[in-house]
Amino acid sequence: MIETIDAIKRLDGSCLEKGFDLKRWQMYMEGVIKDSTKMIIADSARYDFDRDCRPIIENALKRRDLRHLISSVFKEVTEGLDDKIKNGFGKSVDVCIVI
Repeated sequence: MIETIDAIKRLDGSCLEKGFDLKRWQMYMEGVIKDSTKMIIADSARYDFDRDCRPIIENALKRRDLRHLISSVFKEVTEGLDDKIKNGFGKSVDVCIVI
């Protein structure tokens, strides 16, 4: 079964709308997926956070219009995806897709 989590949609009204703060971001992400911050921090350890990651996050937080567009496209693309995979490949997958 395919599970989808639209973390972008959850940004509206969250503590991050006031701007990026690492502690608030960690609380937000833990609310989306438990224990996710450890995995994300480990995956991004090879980057200079302030140079490579922070500008992207801050820009995404400022662009509410684009977040809504991405969220809408994500829903459109993933809606019925489980059935499409079963019908096309004769198999099911057990996966969680987070955007």
